[in-house]
Amino acid sequence: MSAAHSFTPIAGQGRDVALLDAALLDGALERVVHARCARGAARRTALAAATARLEALRSKLDLSTGDAIAANLADLYHYMAGRLDAASCDRSRRPLDEVADLLSEIRAAWFTLPQDAEPAAAGRH
Repeated sequence: MSAAHSFTPIAGQGRDVALLDAALLDGALERVVHARCARGAARRTALAAATARLEALRSKLDLSTGDAIAANLADLYHYMAGRLDAASCDRSRRPLDEVADLLSEIRAAWFTLPQDAEPAAAGRH
């Protein structure tokens, strides 16, 4: 099921913003999965696209509130970008598998957040 059909926005967050966040998560995961099978320039392109989506997600977090969830997500997005960078330097699938697993876990948690969750961890408007 697509993100647009399964996502309920968090209170205080507009549906368009919430769907953009879901699309960024889905896009990053798709690029990581593609990079697993790709070689050379196609692999580097997929990894760069996944990293760009992680950075976009990270930049949307409101860290000014001191919210621990937002801070942890920012650190996790940074960590995953580093793992993708490591994957671009070698041919191991291990970093890609790790990032794909982490993105899948975040995505699953994202779609089960209660509607009254604090919007700081979800992203800025």
